[in-house]
Amino acid sequence: MSQDYSPPPEVVKAIPGVLGAVVALRWISGTPLQRIAAVLGGSGTSYYGGDYVADITGVHPGFAAWMIGLFGMAVAHKVFEAITAMNIGERLDRLLAKWGL
Repeated sequence: MSQDYSPPPEVVKAIPGVLGAVVALRWISGTPLQRIAAVLGGSGTSYYGGDYVADITGVHPGFAAWMIGLFGMAVAHKVFEAITAMNIGERLDRLLAKWGL
């Protein structure tokens, strides 16, 4: 008896975005944790936004998800760069020192 296995539709829908995010890793620098978070951000963005972008642009949903995964990854990377550039920890220390804490 052979069973036909097909993955759940959620997995099939997520695959293009995950692949796009993994491809974008080639051009993303940062710590391993930042890179993993960027992949998750790019994948999540593509999962939830792929159908919307496909409806607006008229492209295949898989291609839209792949592109969002690729570019969502770049956006996530830029968010990490902006957070790092803001020196939030240093600014908070200066503010607390100013207040005498």
